[in-house]
Amino acid sequence: MVEDVLEVARTDAQVAVLETEKRQMSAMAQRAIAGLEQAAVRVVADAVVTTDPRRVERILAKLASNALRHGAPPVELELDSPLIRVRDHGTGFPPDLFAVLHTSGPQRFRTPCRGPGPA
Repeated sequence: MVEDVLEVARTDAQVAVLETEKRQMSAMAQRAIAGLEQAAVRVVADAVVTTDPRRVERILAKLASNALRHGAPPVELELDSPLIRVRDHGTGFPPDLFAVLHTSGPQRFRTPCRGPGPA
């Protein structure tokens, strides 16, 4: 995870070099889930995109493995180019969490207000 954060920082600072090439989205998705049992790719619409395939495949693999770990199989990567949906079949969020999110929004990154912001 630390390496991922450092890579994002290097990319943002334009220090990291993105190695882009044209790749078919369905091929990248298939490679990303190779070896993950109970994960599949469903193609609604495919496309050839110019991207850094190593990074895209790593992101898709992480999303699929997290869906298997925190949700329930089967996990499906649905490609409706340019949109990619990752869906698991877990129970979802408990109703009490939805109530908190509906009334006050996510709390994870909130900081207390210590005074007026910059003018």
